[in-house]
Amino acid sequence: MKVLLVDDDVIVSRGLRNIIPWQELGAEVIGEARNGKDALEIALRLHPDLIITDIKMPIMDGLELCCRIRELMTDTAIVLLSAHEEFDYARQAMQYGVDTYIVKPMGRKEISQLTTYIQEVSRRKNEKLHHYSSLFNRQLELNCYEALKTSNLLFFKELFEHELALSTASHNEIKELCMRLLNILFDFYQGVGGDRASTLLQSKSARFDDLYNLKTRHEAISFTYDLFRQVNELATEKKEDRQHSLVQYVKQYVHDNIYNVNLSLADIAYHMERSPAYLSAVFSQNTGVKLNVYITQKRIDQARQLLLDPSLPIYSISEKLGFQDPHYFARVFKKVESITPSEYRNLYLNHSVRADAEVK
Repeated sequence: MKVLLVDDDVIVSRGLRNIIPWQELGAEVIGEARNGKDALEIALRLHPDLIITDIKMPIMDGLELCCRIRELMTDTAIVLLSAHEEFDYARQAMQYGVDTYIVKPMGRKEISQLTTYIQEVSRRKNEKLHHYSSLFNRQLELNCYEALKTSNLLFFKELFEHELALSTASHNEIKELCMRLLNILFDFYQGVGGDRASTLLQSKSARFDDLYNLKTRHEAISFTYDLFRQVNELATEKKEDRQHSLVQYVKQYVHDNIYNVNLSLADIAYHMERSPAYLSAVFSQNTGVKLNVYITQKRIDQARQLLLDPSLPIYSISEKLGFQDPHYFARVFKKVESITPSEYRNLYLNHSVRADAEVK
């Protein structure tokens, strides 16, 4: 736990450094300031968990410091050191969100009160750290990557609108968690989401600055979730465009290689440098037909055209279209057309003869 001491009296600050058993309390004095202005600058830079400050100081007094700290750092605890004659000031400071005040000059009783309070702040800090670590862990990180991979926006809706929104984590902890989630988003989607998504992600530092400047937990959660949602939607659009192009390429490849006896899912996947499982899944998702079924259908379509030429033996057509066994070709043809290749040819020839006779 980080502590900032603020007092224009060096003796008071040094006395607190020496008297309080900081290490035993799980605390560390990270700095001292002689006025409120310097203290505010140090606080904004080092983010102390606890500020112990005097009231009467030059340039900026303790009351104004407390007011500014509460505006900018809502999670920082504040202890006010108040002389007896400053009691009214101390009561006024309580309205600014000061957690407690200690009367000075400090004797054993006051030192004991301050030590007890430091111990309490340290305990609360440890509880928050434990809660924070339970919020963001390796499993959550893996779940985020998996949800991004599958475009599972429902996962992030649940994460942001329920788990984070209802958690007891502080404003700063929520912002830090959101920054870590944004890191995952940048890592996963950089260069993947198309021009519009790239624009959203082009300035990582700008996005972090936007998040850092938000004043409330709700704003931080909403900002991060909105960015996840926008980038995911744009990346999904590009993914759909890529899949559509892939399907069109597959169809063209089948058309151009219909007489290739090796034409198959594995053959197409090899030439397109995709896994057979991925190619099959994309094709069926976008067409409603399995790729192997599509290849068979196109072969049968071509077979119908070839059967119109009576000079071509059926076994030759079978071989030409990659069916090594004419009997298997006949079974597949009948399954698709409900008649055998011979019956199909005879129907066409009979129809042609009748048509010629009618013309004569």
